[in-house]
Amino acid sequence: MLPAEANQLQAEAQHLSNRVEMVPITNHQEFADAGTLYTHIAAYIKKVGATFDPIVDTAHTAWTTAKGQRDIFLKPAEEARRILSRRLAAYEAEVEQRRQAALEQERQERLRREREAKEAAESERRRLQALADQRALDEAEAAALAGDEERANRIISTVPVVSAAPPTRETFVPAPPLEQRPVAEGLGFRDNWVAEVDNLLDLVQSVATGAQPLTLVLANTTALNGMARALRQAMKVPGVRAVNKRVTQGRGR
Repeated sequence: MLPAEANQLQAEAQHLSNRVEMVPITNHQEFADAGTLYTHIAAYIKKVGATFDPIVDTAHTAWTTAKGQRDIFLKPAEEARRILSRRLAAYEAEVEQRRQAALEQERQERLRREREAKEAAESERRRLQALADQRALDEAEAAALAGDEERANRIISTVPVVSAAPPTRETFVPAPPLEQRPVAEGLGFRDNWVAEVDNLLDLVQSVATGAQPLTLVLANTTALNGMARALRQAMKVPGVRAVNKRVTQGRGR
């Protein structure tokens, strides 16, 4: 429930806001008038604080108390769930890794057998080609001995080319007996890829050389602002400059 002063405060806030919109600051007198308005706004802010801060503090205290009581019951269960979640995910990942390793082993075995079949087919092709070449050579020699050089040359130039024979049997590798995936009612798993920086210097150097985009790094503004406050104009950091952004502050009355 809003306090009785709420309507009056709201009207005053609107009045101050309207005045600010119409205040120019182009000379010393307007500067002084704007300063006076600034002090009125500051006084209004204090008045709002005096009216609403007790309400806010009471609500915050009640919220803090209720949250603390809830956390007594909630946090142990949440921590237990986190621990169990990590262990469940670790075991599921271990089983999946074994399954993928078995499938990869089966794939490699199939590739090995296919490679051996191709090598055997090529070896047989070379053997048959050698037989064809030798047969043609024998026939050409016989024709040459018989005085038929034309036929001998024709035999040599038309030696048949033996194509690779198809594998004598289809390469077959029985599927490995895959380990069953673990199942727990109401639970599922999904991939959750995250990036972990294990060498910040390498990352910074890759960005500096243009190999990676600048968006992969962020300036530590907290540390840089601390240096700016301490060193002021003497701050010398490549790519950074110290800027003095003056602020308005009211003087106490």
